[in-house]
Amino acid sequence: MRMLDKLKKEATESCDWRRHNLSAWTHFNCDRSASAECINKNCSASVCVHTEPMPNDIDIGGSAVAMTCPFIYKDPFFRGVRRLR
Repeated sequence: MRMLDKLKKEATESCDWRRHNLSAWTHFNCDRSASAECINKNCSASVCVHTEPMPNDIDIGGSAVAMTCPFIYKDPFFRGVRRLR
């Protein structure tokens, strides 16, 4: 498995855990980086992966891996569910 595919898989798992529905991955920088966005309504979270990050950068980053999708709290199924700490 290529490094980019491994990073995308890890980022997707993290975003799934945070209830984000990601769009298709967009590749750039000669297939050394990729990004995706959450397609849920009123959620502007995104995730970006880099196979060769700069010294002050990280390989997986973005608001989609850091925060839970706000869309799930508007869904009646999830009302009353406490946030995980």
